[in-house]
This record gives sequence, structure tokens and C-alpha cells, in this order.
Amino acid sequence: MLPVDIHPDGYDLEQIEGWMKRAKPRLFYMNPTFHNPTGFTVPAWQRKLLVELAERYKCMLVEDDVFHDIYFEESPPPPIFSYDTEGYVIYISSFSKYIAPGLRVAVIAARSSIMKSLMPVKALLDNGSPLLNQKIFLLYFFSKRLQEHVAKLRIALQIRKEKMEQVLSASNWSWTSPKGGLSLWVQLPKGVAVDLLLERSLQQSIAFVPGSICDPLGHLDDWIRLNFSYIQQDLIEEGVQKLMVIADSIKQEYSYLILVIIED
Repeated sequence: MLPVDIHPDGYDLEQIEGWMKRAKPRLFYMNPTFHNPTGFTVPAWQRKLLVELAERYKCMLVEDDVFHDIYFEESPPPPIFSYDTEGYVIYISSFSKYIAPGLRVAVIAARSSIMKSLMPVKALLDNGSPLLNQKIFLLYFFSKRLQEHVAKLRIALQIRKEKMEQVLSASNWSWTSPKGGLSLWVQLPKGVAVDLLLERSLQQSIAFVPGSICDPLGHLDDWIRLNFSYIQQDLIEEGVQKLMVIADSIKQEYSYLILVIIED
């Protein structure tokens, strides 16, 4: 597995091309729109270049685009798949994120040469998707109610995101405000042990995703992912405030420990 960095302004294309030249990977999995966990979005100009790199180095791109419709202001750039003409992009999306987690209906799009290989493999893996779920969803998909639901959902999620950021603004934690998606990617101050923070938070029914879980190298141990999609604003405020109090207590313990070691 070859890790690739993503930043607020997109990927490091020199890093990607370097990996493609040296390691010659057959597949590059990416989540370029409101990336999980960072919330970053790859700009349109990079998307075109990524397809060119894929063609040049014969590397298949797998575009995981489940958050594309969950934007707060401007809609994101077109999918990378829309720039593909030679069959080097496999596009994946899902309706479970904003319809129902138990719906179990997703979509995969690729050029016909790729689909011919994917379809029998998919059938062997799960014996086929539930037809009843698909039939039920099909009516909803082509109705105005779906677009109305998604529009309302965007407003609700933006309100929750802004509430979480408002509460966090009282801390010295840092993050880049996402323009879509379901979570904040937050960097903790020095002296807050994430594993201890998670342990004590769970005791108060507060959960988050440690950054090290999101890193294939197991680093990023001063980052956490906070999800704002599930609960209402009042509970977001209460939970984040408790989380900050727990973090402050851990930081004070760390400072005391350092002081004792220095004095000794």
C-alpha cells in the first residue's frame, strides 16, 4: 500500500506521478470530493491531470464519490469519471449516506470493457443486490421528493457543522472548515493523548475517530474526526464542550508530568 497525501488544495501530483513511475501501481483508490476524513476536495484541473496520469502509467483510478451531493454552498467539480474517455476510471457512489444506511443500494460506473469483468465478480461476492430495495428506491430516485430531501439535508448538515465549529472556536484546536461532507478533521494541541481522550470520552458516551485509524502508516495521532451528521445542535454543543473539558484535563496532567520530570 502506497500512501498519498491530500491537502486543502488537492493532491500532490508530483508525489502521485513519482509513485506511478517507480512503483507502477495497478490501482489508485481515491475519495476526491469532501474527502473522508479531511473534508478536502480535489479541484477540477487536478482531476483532468489525474486521468492523464492514469492513462500514461496504465493505472486504474477508483473514485469513491459518496459525498458528492452533500455540499453546503457551491456544488463540487464534476467527478473524475466525467473526464475519462479511455476506461481508466471506476466510479463508485452510494445512496445510503443521505437516504437510509440500511438501504444497501449503491452504484458503480465504468466503461463497458471494465464492467464486463466487474459484473460476474460482483455477483459471486454477494449473490446479487436485493431487488425489492432497488424497486422501492427507483420510484423515489426519479421523484422530486429526493432532490427536495437532499436540499433540506444540506441545510441541516451545514447548521450542525457551523454549530460544532462555533463551540470549537473557544478552544485552540485547529481545522479547515469543509465545504461539504459529514465531519470535521481536527488537530489537537500538544499534550493531549488521543487514546486517553477516547477512553475517557467513551465513559461519557462521546465518540470520535482517532486520526491514526485513518492513516495507513498509523501516524496522525494528534488528529481526530468529529462527525456532525447524526445528532442535533444542542447535543453537538453539549458533547463538544465535554470533549474539550476532558482534553484540557489531560493536557494539564501532561504539563504537570513534564514539570515533575524537569524538577526531578
